[in-house]
Amino acid sequence: MTVVTYARFRVAVAEEAPGASFTPVGGLNAEVPRPSHRVGGVRRSCVEYYRAVGGLPQRALLGGTWAPDARGVLRIDVHHSELASGGLPTCAGELGHPLVPGLPREYGSVILATLRGSELPSGHLTVDRAAHDLVESSEVAFRAAAVLLVAALGAPPEGVLKAIEDRLTRLGGEAPGGAV
Repeated sequence: MTVVTYARFRVAVAEEAPGASFTPVGGLNAEVPRPSHRVGGVRRSCVEYYRAVGGLPQRALLGGTWAPDARGVLRIDVHHSELASGGLPTCAGELGHPLVPGLPREYGSVILATLRGSELPSGHLTVDRAAHDLVESSEVAFRAAAVLLVAALGAPPEGVLKAIEDRLTRLGGEAPGGAV
């Protein structure tokens, strides 16, 4: 796991977030024409996003897999859930704040729209890990987490940190503060 601190942002990036797995009750999907891509195998990544904004921070955890292929289409599947664990924050969270596992449907549509506009080439992208805070999560936080997930999945393993910092630069407009 790597934690990137940048201006008012903190992002944890890991291959897996075991506490963020959930039983899907439905899903949203799309297919978007993309350039063919055949590099490497299936990639899994999870990102936990935190932004200090005024008195109410933003939080979101999102993860999934991307399997590149040469079909010329990016297939996107975003799984969503009912309120998991009775709304109890049972996902430890890498940034020191427990989260509720699962993805409410209202965030799923924002994530799907963000992923449709992403730069990932052809393949199959599945979002199947998520956790949220009942108060501090929002569409804005999950949109940012989706952008960061694409950066992590689309970069070669040795370039993930740089890709995350580049995306944070776009989100915040300031120079990176470094990795922890």
